[in-house]
Amino acid sequence: MFRPVIPLALVLALLSSPAHADMAQGRAAFAAGKYDQAFKEFVKAGDKGDLTALYLAGEMQLQGRGAPKDAKAALKLMRRAAEGGHVAAMSALGAIYAYGQDVPADYEQALHWLHPAAEADDMHAQNNLATLLYFGLGTEKDIISALYWARRAAGKNLVAAVKLAAEIAARATPEQASAANAMLASGQMPKSPKSAAPLVREMAPPPKPPELAATEAPVAVQAPPPPPPAVAVAPTPAPLPPPPAAGQDWAVQVGSLPSRGEAEKHWAGLSRRHADLLAGRTPLLRDADVAGKGRYTRVLLGGFDKAGATAFCAKLKAAGADCLTRRLGAD
Repeated sequence: MFRPVIPLALVLALLSSPAHADMAQGRAAFAAGKYDQAFKEFVKAGDKGDLTALYLAGEMQLQGRGAPKDAKAALKLMRRAAEGGHVAAMSALGAIYAYGQDVPADYEQALHWLHPAAEADDMHAQNNLATLLYFGLGTEKDIISALYWARRAAGKNLVAAVKLAAEIAARATPEQASAANAMLASGQMPKSPKSAAPLVREMAPPPKPPELAATEAPVAVQAPPPPPPAVAVAPTPAPLPPPPAAGQDWAVQVGSLPSRGEAEKHWAGLSRRHADLLAGRTPLLRDADVAGKGRYTRVLLGGFDKAGATAFCAKLKAAGADCLTRRLGAD
């Protein structure tokens, strides 16, 4: 569903960083595998005002590379970069809060960061923002804006966005599709979602999307009637699952949501977009205390050994989804 913070983003940012002395030393140390030194150099450069250095240091600390893994400290570094207008930092923060990676999911925070990053033409932010708008997570459901942002990201050949745009288009009415197409053709962008209050300093205006030729405008498809709304079910104690077979006590976590209802909605969308990988799988919904901030519902796919969980998570990430592996019963 959401873009993970991945080493590739780190490497690309390293290659395009300013040639400050601390940054140069940090890049050299990182390339040599001296992650402790690289992290220290990036922090030094960040303290001198280099936003990319702050972002890189945050990414490294979130991954536990060069510094002990500390989500709170990592997000503090990345937030400093994002507040200064660093687009990649805003996009990463939005993804972290939307997915609930290492922190409880917080859709309001996700929207705060994803919207300005999407306006600045970050394709991952555009795809993630489209997902929140499509499912009405943290804001009112908005098919027109969701289709607009999904198509902006799909235009950059982001596989997950291509799939999402097709799904939204199939649900959109002709009027909704026409409105999204009109914004794409004119360069107009949707308004900020209601909960996406401005949190960053003024940035340079984002580039306008390329104008669509008449022959390239997406054709509106008559949408099938929307599915009936999910009916809330009074919570009842779930039966205890049977103990996993020996060695099969690892799971792939594909979400962490503030409520069971949101977890079910998240799984419904994820399983549709990645039916080739998730068809026939039934998730485990497990409540857990996350970072002492309350109960969250984890969406888990069980039945793996450690190697199998790692391999399946890699397939999901390659398809544009987010995941992590964890041992059942370990926390």
